[in-house]
Amino acid sequence: MKSYFLPLLFVLAIAMACSSKDKRYPYQLTEHKVHLLRVPKTILSIDQNYGARIISLKYYGKELLSPYTINAENFGSTLWTSPQSDWGWPPIATFDVMPYDLNINGSELQFYSAPDKKSGFQIRKHLKLGARDSAFIITYSIKNVSDEEKSVAPWEVTRRRAGGISFFPGDADSAILSKSNLPGVTYQDGIVWFEYDPKKILADTKLYANASEGWLANVQDSILFLKSFTDIPTSQLPPDQGEVEIFADGTRSYIELENHGEYMPLFPGDSVVYKMKWLVKTIPAHIDKSVGSKDLVNWVRKVVFKNKFRIRDHLIIDED
Repeated sequence: MKSYFLPLLFVLAIAMACSSKDKRYPYQLTEHKVHLLRVPKTILSIDQNYGARIISLKYYGKELLSPYTINAENFGSTLWTSPQSDWGWPPIATFDVMPYDLNINGSELQFYSAPDKKSGFQIRKHLKLGARDSAFIITYSIKNVSDEEKSVAPWEVTRRRAGGISFFPGDADSAILSKSNLPGVTYQDGIVWFEYDPKKILADTKLYANASEGWLANVQDSILFLKSFTDIPTSQLPPDQGEVEIFADGTRSYIELENHGEYMPLFPGDSVVYKMKWLVKTIPAHIDKSVGSKDLVNWVRKVVFKNKFRIRDHLIIDED
């Protein structure tokens, strides 16, 4: 990121802090096109001018995402096209850092990237509040705006401060898992666990895994951050990626909680859709929060399936 972004982001942080005092409305616009969505106890902030990136998730005023002050490029949560072999590094600027257009319907926000000529795609991000729970519903779509058939998968990348434990139902015998180099990973009773230990993180490292049940949990300071998504079979994974991936940065500053959607061929004008639900909850004090805790897994499963969403279809014809 170029240095001229930093003063703006500092102003955004101040604007977000000031605007959070007003709790009357589920939706609010601050200065510099930072949009706030509220559910009880939790505020989500999206920066329209910076890739429609989720730059903040606060629970009782505590920041749950890794901010730009930790890493000026890799912060917050965003959507990339997958597989990474299609674009290498850095991420496609049109989707990752450039401004998006916006349509607003009440407290529902629909952001549109510009069409990216090189990749041939356009990204849409639709955010709204859960109707019956304190959740954020995020629906991503990637549209083929080229004049030829292209294959792509959605890839949500969410950064948290380094720490805690992460876990999800998965497959210990996965060939994908065997190429992982993330230390602190164990497998017990159908659950893949990652316990963060800064002493073991000596370089950038990553976990690749097949998953099941469609959820990924991270626990820090007795707070559950839960991502639910549509589970996909191994045969529909994008090349050289895992359905769930966890990255630990070599400076020991942050981790990435990543999940991939279905890899699909798209005719011109078609879109692939990926629906997410984010939930944040305080874990009851009596529940064991250590690696391998069956009580913790059972409690999270109750949260997941009580709040399970259904998606009508993975492939839609663009309705515009």
